[in-house]
Amino acid sequence: MNGKDVSKNVIKVAIEIYSAQKKTKPHSFSTLVKLLNGRISRNTISICIDILTDIAIVTERWDKKKINNWYRVIEISNDGIPLVEQWTKKVLCEQRT
Repeated sequence: MNGKDVSKNVIKVAIEIYSAQKKTKPHSFSTLVKLLNGRISRNTISICIDILTDIAIVTERWDKKKINNWYRVIEISNDGIPLVEQWTKKVLCEQRT
């Protein structure tokens, strides 16, 4: 995978996380993998989340769904929201052309 593919996948993952967050339902890692199934591999999604976390676009936390059932919640950070909104607009413009 070259650098351009990584960048595109990072943007796709960030936009998917943000779209769920706007609906007030942050994604778990498993849900994100299911939604992007066939488009991006589980391993690539994990790498993208690591990159987004390293550059402070994404925050991760553990939450409890039910008793003894923990899951990782992935959200766009407050500082990352403006950038992801720009990415979203750019992708939408590219899809229209």
